[in-house]
Amino acid sequence: MPYTIDQYTTVRTLGSGISAKVKLATGTNGKTVAIKVFDKKNPHNDAKMLSNLQKEVETLLKLKHSNIV
Repeated sequence: MPYTIDQYTTVRTLGSGISAKVKLATGTNGKTVAIKVFDKKNPHNDAKMLSNLQKEVETLLKLKHSNIV
């Protein structure tokens, strides 16, 4: 079921793991992106997962690509 995250509307699930799903989404500007959506209720979302997420965010911030928002 599609839903809106900020200016993006999800289209479908691209993949999923223990604590998150990656959704294909389209922005109001027509741009297609992938959005990682975390399940807040998942017991695997703990301090270690948050530490790993911080490392992932730091890595992504170093990348410069039009499809990374």
